[in-house]
Parts: sequence; C-alpha cells; structure tokens
Amino acid sequence: MTVAATMTYNSLVEDIQTYAERTDEAFIAKIPTFILLAEQKIAAGLKTLWETTVLNTTITPGQFTISKPPRWRKTLSFKVSPMPSNNVVPGTPILLRDQTFISLYSQESSPGIPVYYGDWDYDNWILAPIPDQSYNLEVVYQGRIQPLDSQNQVNLITRECPQLLLYACMLEACLYLKSFEKLQIWQPMYQTAMDDLKVEDIQRYIDKNTKREQGNT
Repeated sequence: MTVAATMTYNSLVEDIQTYAERTDEAFIAKIPTFILLAEQKIAAGLKTLWETTVLNTTITPGQFTISKPPRWRKTLSFKVSPMPSNNVVPGTPILLRDQTFISLYSQESSPGIPVYYGDWDYDNWILAPIPDQSYNLEVVYQGRIQPLDSQNQVNLITRECPQLLLYACMLEACLYLKSFEKLQIWQPMYQTAMDDLKVEDIQRYIDKNTKREQGNT
C-alpha cells in the first residue's frame, strides 16, 4: 500500500536540494534561510482565513496595556464583556484609535469598561478608559503561521498548500544561486499558486444562498 505524500520540514529541505540540483554544504547551510524568507514572503502576500486567530483573554482593574501574541501582524477586531459573561454574543465591539487619542481619553475619563483600543507599540495594545474591574476580551487578529524547523515539522501551509511554500523557497534559492533563467520558471508558478489561494479565500465568504441571490439579480 502506497502512503499519500506529505510535506514536512525535512522533506522540504530534500526537495529544495533535488529541484536545485545542489547538494554542496554551502548551499545546504542556506536552506533554513530560504525557508524563513519564503515564509515571510507568503505571510506578506497572503491575508486569508489561514492567518486569522481568535485570542480570548482577561484584563484586571487598572490594566490598560495587553501584550500582543507572538507573530501578530494585524488586529481585525476587539470585543469586551463583563466577568462573568453569559452572553451568546461574545462581547461588545470596541473601536480603534491612535495612541495619542487613547492617552488623552484615559486622562480625561473615569475608569470603566474599555471603549477604545490602539497600538501602544508593536508588541502591546493600549485600552481606554482604564478598566475599573476585570473584563473578558476577544481579539481577532492575523498572525504569521508557526514557522517550520527541525522541531516543528509541519504547519498549515505544508498541509494545505505545500506547492506554494516549495515555489517560494525555490525563488529564494534561485536568487542565492543567481540563476535568473530558472527564476523566470518559478516566479509564475508561485504567483499562480498565490492567486488561486486568494480566490479560494474570497469564496469562503460566499455561501450557497448568496450565490443564488447573485444569480437572480
């Protein structure tokens, strides 16, 4: 019985050597860098449901900053609710404002349930007004997928779209090798895979009822 092929970190390293037809030590030593750059390239170009994560956390009285999760890239929404909360809808949306507005609002308002949030810096959010008690928070954000390495052999991309990662790695390998002729082969393959994923993600937001209504208009 033949087992279905799957991509892992180790198999990706082997595939890069095979497709590049290079097994010298200097090239092999650069492969982790190719994979890192490829993952960053995909993260910058792919803003899909894959990267969307829901963070549920709490804040305590007087706590007006919150640490962002590792690999955070963009905040999509913030909701807050009292503790304990038995609401079916997980909290009330709070609004995005810049740091200056939030700082001034906190100085001029009494402690209470937060109604605004913003970026304190790249690693932290700031809330206003300052919480007067403990609250539940639900944060939806886009974050970079867990990077691959010898200890983390698979991630969402290796499972759902391994060709995209391979193509991106080969682009980095071609640049390193200054193989611009082969670069012209891998670039359109990468772009096609990226475009297909973006279309697939858009279609997730359209159900059968929506399609039926569109067809009747």
